[in-house]
Amino acid sequence: AVVSTQSGPYAGLIPFYKKAHILPIYQRIFFKVCLLTHKSVHSTAPDYLKALLDVDVADTELSNTMTRSKRPGDHLMLKVPKNKKSKVDDRRFSSHAPIAWNSLPLMLRCITDTNCFKRMLKNHLYNQF
Repeated sequence: AVVSTQSGPYAGLIPFYKKAHILPIYQRIFFKVCLLTHKSVHSTAPDYLKALLDVDVADTELSNTMTRSKRPGDHLMLKVPKNKKSKVDDRRFSSHAPIAWNSLPLMLRCITDTNCFKRMLKNHLYNQF
């Protein structure tokens, strides 16, 4: 589909994106990474994706044996792997997904329904730009 705009070649596309309800490229990538991570955390993704992530679920039995309690916002956080500081390591799904997932608000991370998560995540991203 061809989309015609009244903007010149050097005009910013952000107003057009807002009007057309389209996320910018970097936010579309973030959306897709968070969606795949959501499916992995809630066990609806393929096994090869679930194997790349390490979920740090706050369990009631574990919290009773721990000396320090976890913060309330630590629910469903992912462990960020310690990698070398190279561009290739930062672009891996196993490195980027935990950072993106942990940056989401707790109310988004706790949603179990995928369709509801997509809708709420898109609203969250629209409110950011």
